[in-house]
Amino acid sequence: MTSPRFIEACRFAAIKHAKQRRQAVNRTVIPYVTHPLEAALILAECGVSDDDVLIAAVLHDTLEDTDSKDDDLRFKFGDRVLTIVKEVTDDPSMDRAAQKRAQVSNGPHKSYAAKLVKTADKTSNMRDIVRCPPGWSPEKVKAYAEHAREVVAAMNSKGELPPQLTAMFWQASQEILDSVEELEFRTAQALDMFKPGMLVKLRGSYPCMSWDSEEHNTIERKITTAEIGLVIKCVDRTDLLTGHDLSREFLVLFGEKIELVLSGYLERLV
Repeated sequence: MTSPRFIEACRFAAIKHAKQRRQAVNRTVIPYVTHPLEAALILAECGVSDDDVLIAAVLHDTLEDTDSKDDDLRFKFGDRVLTIVKEVTDDPSMDRAAQKRAQVSNGPHKSYAAKLVKTADKTSNMRDIVRCPPGWSPEKVKAYAEHAREVVAAMNSKGELPPQLTAMFWQASQEILDSVEELEFRTAQALDMFKPGMLVKLRGSYPCMSWDSEEHNTIERKITTAEIGLVIKCVDRTDLLTGHDLSREFLVLFGEKIELVLSGYLERLV
């Protein structure tokens, strides 16, 4: 049975995170509170039933990202919940690089409860990269996933975390790394196919959907380096990094400019 304390924790988190959103480049907007709620759900799905741990998962970002104070959590949910939340909260006196290093170096020394919460947090974050793509560069997404793996590996150095939980995390992070690898391959394809100075056919400023119209004049000129850069930005069809559909993005960026070369490239990828 769900405890009244857990329900109160969900209510508390919903109020504290009420104005926060995760907004993707594909215009997906997700209320931030769904992230800590999912962290608790992940733990419950892995058989974790400790009320304090599930409550700490729901509240794990309240000290770091809201105006909540230590005493708020202590008074409402007790010292143990506060201790767990503080264990998974980054030190605000450190810069981001130092915080990331500390997550790895401190990982093996965290309490079992904090390790559970932090792993569920990282798993939810990995899933959100896919569901709510932030528009980061492939390098940044790859670094983000690899750092999360370092943190979880450090926390599980003794093999004490539930196998189902670690499996969820590794699957979610691997999906991101596989997508980055695919994007890098497609980028290489684009660079191989398009060269500065390549002759292309242009349609002036006419709408892309009128390519088949005989009334429009076609001229030829050489493709520029800048246009190749735009092609690369359109390569990802997975919605992971750009959040855009390839065919739609080609029409938006090149529909009024480049005709035959891009349409041929599109046919090759789809």
